[in-house]
Amino acid sequence: MNIHEAIRHNEAIIAGSDKKGQSIDRETFLLKLIVSELLD
Repeated sequence: MNIHEAIRHNEAIIAGSDKKGQSIDRETFLLKLIVSELLD
């Protein structure tokens, strides 16, 4: 799974789950930061 797929997957989990927890929010934030800082 590439980084963009991982972000989309995490966002789908966040949108569709009441039990997502903080770790997936943090992971998604960091993945987006990596994309914006290193891949753009």
